[in-house]
Amino acid sequence: MNLVLASLLFVVLQTSAPDLQATLDPALEQIVERFRLPGLAIGVVRDGDVLYARGFGEASRGSGTPITTKSIFHMASVSKPFVATASMQLVEDGKLELDAPLTRYLPYFRLAEDASLEITVRQVLMHRSGFPDVDDYEWDKPQFDDGAAERYVRSLAGEHLIFAPGTGAQYSNMAFDTMGDVIAKASGMSFDDFVKARILVPLGMTSSSFIHSETPIAHRTQGHSTFRSQRVDQAPCPIYPYNRRHAPSSTLNSSVEDMCRWMLANLARGELDGKRILQAESYGELWGGTTQGLSWVLGEFDGRRVVSHSGGDEGFNSFCVLLPDDGIGVSVMVNSDASPVRDVGHLALRAVLGEPFSLPTPPLSGEFAALLESEGMEAAIERVFEITEGEPDAWRLGMAELDQVCAALLDRERNAEAVEVAAINADLYPANGAAFARLGTAMLAAGDTDGARENFEHALRLAPNDGAARDGLRSLR
Repeated sequence: MNLVLASLLFVVLQTSAPDLQATLDPALEQIVERFRLPGLAIGVVRDGDVLYARGFGEASRGSGTPITTKSIFHMASVSKPFVATASMQLVEDGKLELDAPLTRYLPYFRLAEDASLEITVRQVLMHRSGFPDVDDYEWDKPQFDDGAAERYVRSLAGEHLIFAPGTGAQYSNMAFDTMGDVIAKASGMSFDDFVKARILVPLGMTSSSFIHSETPIAHRTQGHSTFRSQRVDQAPCPIYPYNRRHAPSSTLNSSVEDMCRWMLANLARGELDGKRILQAESYGELWGGTTQGLSWVLGEFDGRRVVSHSGGDEGFNSFCVLLPDDGIGVSVMVNSDASPVRDVGHLALRAVLGEPFSLPTPPLSGEFAALLESEGMEAAIERVFEITEGEPDAWRLGMAELDQVCAALLDRERNAEAVEVAAINADLYPANGAAFARLGTAMLAAGDTDGARENFEHALRLAPNDGAARDGLRSLR
């Protein structure tokens, strides 16, 4: 472990042309190993060229199939900037108006309140529509036909606005899924076909699709997740997150090679290899504003203007970040839903700028959960004390880390193990009332009411307003 500890601060000397392979390869190899990621792919572009594109790890843990720059990942919400680009294409075609109500294109659209009839295209694309969000994507019950989008929009009539359109801001996948049907009706093509014809094909993104079945089988990756599994570590996910009704918000499938072409086209304001998908002037709308453009998130990175979008679904994480004024872009994708994609993206930005960077700190929870499932509780506990006593600076520690594992065990009715984990946490954080409240909850689930009462009462002595402890005692009465 000394070598790992020594390399936690990975410093890159500033040069005019950094050797990204020499600097990023060892850093990313460590991240994949220490975060226990099944696989990771990354691409870096600058000034019209691909500077760095690499894959690490496996397409499915234990498969022996390596991640390459052609590997296909579920990109989740990185799909949304494609919706915004498609919308601006239709604006340029004269078929869509940003400030027109959705009902102009979807006469059957409404939510429960009459005010929903006033929601505009711009409000949807800027997350200012008042739409609620999706509760269940039904990845395990996918729909595949062309009518899925309209059926979904028609099903929303009972959904309630969370604020009057234009008066607040709230991220909504439901709104973007509705926007996909708007694009379909305004263009006369399905959303998926329109994006393929007007964006993916012209940009040469030959292995990308919003329809999973169209992607090359040989290059597909398996998602890894704690969802839908009895394990509490990152296990292969039994479903792939695809459902055509949620294509606009979530179902882009792509590779590093293709995402590099997407970034190059956007950094060149809509043009790549002589083919233009969008007029340069349209980027004034896409990237206008202070914190939120049309889909793209706006901000700063070390004083530089940045536009970005991240994504996360069961089994996958992704991140695409651009520095428009510097001509730099980074795209990161991981076949796990517990991964530091944003940290990796920022690390790569600093590397290409020739600036120092440090590796992200892995969570204790991931290390503990993996050892619990592979080697058992005794080995996991031994590792916890080894880390807390000898390597505390090398890991992200805190009561919340083991509490996450405990909650997952309780969710899977592995109550005896949950009690052991909660007891360790209470030993490590004896002044934290929440740790004892969790121990009480675990004991109650395991049938030890006396132990539960004792720990709930102790939690309230430490933290008189702890809601979990109060609820626990109330249930015992």
